[in-house]
Amino acid sequence: MNTLRRLAYGSVLWVFACGLCWGHELAKPIPVTMCELFEHPEQYAGKMIKVRAGSASAELWISNAIFGGPVKTCSAWLDIVVRFPWQVTPPPDFDLLRDASFAKFEDAINTGKTRIDATYEGRFEILHVVRDGKRINVMTGKEERKRRGKKGWYDARIVLHQVSDVDAMRLPHK
Repeated sequence: MNTLRRLAYGSVLWVFACGLCWGHELAKPIPVTMCELFEHPEQYAGKMIKVRAGSASAELWISNAIFGGPVKTCSAWLDIVVRFPWQVTPPPDFDLLRDASFAKFEDAINTGKTRIDATYEGRFEILHVVRDGKRINVMTGKEERKRRGKKGWYDARIVLHQVSDVDAMRLPHK
C-alpha cells in the first residue's frame, strides 16, 4: 500500500513540476519590420519580437536601412539599441542563445568598424516615440531612468534572446 501511495504522490509531483517548466517557455516572437516598430511601438512593448535590421557600430544601434536594401520612409522613428540580458535591470526571465550565429555576430562586433545585418529576436521595450518631430514619453520618472541606465540615450531597446542570419562586412577606413 505504501508503494502505491508513494507512486501516486510521485506522479502528482512530476506532473506539477512539468507544468511549471512548460509555463516558462518563451512566447513565439512576433515578426515585425523596423517601420512597424517605429510607427506602432506601444503595440509591441514588452513582447518578444523578431526583426531584421542593420547596425554599423559596436554599440549596437540598429536602423531601418539594411545594407544593400531600400530605405523606407516611416511616419515616426526611434533610436533603438540592442542589449544583452546581463546589461539590463531587472534581468529578463530568459537568457541569450549562444549558437554559431551568435559566435559570428560576436566576432563582427569585436573586429571594429563593421556593418552587421542580422535578425534580432528579443523583448522589445520602449521609453519614447518621436512623431512629427516631437518626442512623446511612454515611461517617465524612476522607471525611465532605471530602464535607460546611466549611460547612453535611446528611445527603445531590444533585450536580445537570439540572433540569426548574420551578415558582416568591414567598413572602409576614412
